[in-house]
Amino acid sequence: MLRLWKSRSYCLCMKTRDAKRNAVCVTFHFYVFCFREVFSNVDKNKLILEAISARKNAYVPYSKFAVGAALLCDDGTIYKGCNIENASYSLSCCGERTAFFNAINDGKRNFKAIAIVAGFEDGRDSNKISTSCGSCRQIMREFCDPNSFAILLAPLSNPEEVTEFNLYALLPHSFGPDDL
Repeated sequence: MLRLWKSRSYCLCMKTRDAKRNAVCVTFHFYVFCFREVFSNVDKNKLILEAISARKNAYVPYSKFAVGAALLCDDGTIYKGCNIENASYSLSCCGERTAFFNAINDGKRNFKAIAIVAGFEDGRDSNKISTSCGSCRQIMREFCDPNSFAILLAPLSNPEEVTEFNLYALLPHSFGPDDL
């Protein structure tokens, strides 16, 4: 499958003449898109299944909304994470961040993709995908290239129906380590 890898915006100005022969400057704005093959559908399906497996360990006594994440490192290692709630909601941790923290704790720093599967324990909205919260997106940005890091989302009811984004699509014009 091809995925957006990089995009650039360009501006082109041309001088022309209108019907009355007056000089007119016309500006064109356009984007150039580059696509590349990221990884096979087999790899995607494996990553989604790992996220479903991680979701089973979620501790969600308050929201009943379980999240599983599977983080693929450049070396092929997969780290799993689930959301862990706390009675003091602000101390809860999302599945995506749990996966990243597990990998970082093991010394990993280069990541290729993350698969996320989420939904209510009772099966409500099992046909919908859920994207990461802003905190998780910022953690991804800290360690991943926004143009090449893949985010795979799948609904519980149909895990083969994968929606794929790069990080830039979910966190455009972000602030990251290269800004410091």
